[in-house]
Amino acid sequence: MIVAVHVLDHLINPLEFLRSLKKRVHEDSKLLIVVHDEASLLRKIMKSHWPPFCLQHPQLFNRTSLKLMLESAGWQMDFQSKSINWQQMNLFFEKGFKVLGFPSNWTRILPAQEIPLILGNQIVLAAPLSP
Repeated sequence: MIVAVHVLDHLINPLEFLRSLKKRVHEDSKLLIVVHDEASLLRKIMKSHWPPFCLQHPQLFNRTSLKLMLESAGWQMDFQSKSINWQQMNLFFEKGFKVLGFPSNWTRILPAQEIPLILGNQIVLAAPLSP
């Protein structure tokens, strides 16, 4: 199992990296990737203010571009989905209250329950294609 969480976004040549990995793995290996999704709703809402638009991310992917790159490097996509981040409800509201100018200590009355948020990332599980 190879895990690459927000790695491909930072590489100048991710295709060559994926090809290099393919040469080193067994046929039953798996590759788990998490990358920013440039086609996400969050990206569309934030437009040019979306945080992944920066010099540290020379590559950004969407569902199609990631699939094509993996196939070109000799990998087949077994699973692809929007990833879910779990955020404690009181911390989420605390940040919102600060932005709106309300006292953040109001959030102490909220439970520390976690809520799922889709924040603009995608997760992929891939396997090497047979030679």
